[in-house]
Amino acid sequence: MERNIWPVNHLLDKFGNILSFENFCAKNNPQCDCTEFDRMIKSIANSVILMIKNALPQVADHLPSLLINEKDFLTKNASNKTIRSLFTNYLYPLQYH
Repeated sequence: MERNIWPVNHLLDKFGNILSFENFCAKNNPQCDCTEFDRMIKSIANSVILMIKNALPQVADHLPSLLINEKDFLTKNASNKTIRSLFTNYLYPLQYH
């Protein structure tokens, strides 16, 4: 890339996978062609990519809902009072004799 230096993490997506040429161009707007990009990718040692991939935070794309008695805590109408009441009723249910 004519002495341009790219950090390896600019060539990877958020999961540590190598970007396609199209995604790399959209993300970084480089001045190179596909052949130069392929040469650049092939010059990176696999161990470097694995090291970066392992250093990335492991974040789930979608976390499961937090529910108690079918009530979702992430809704806007889940006030502190509602959440406290759900916990209290769940942890200390009324026991009838």
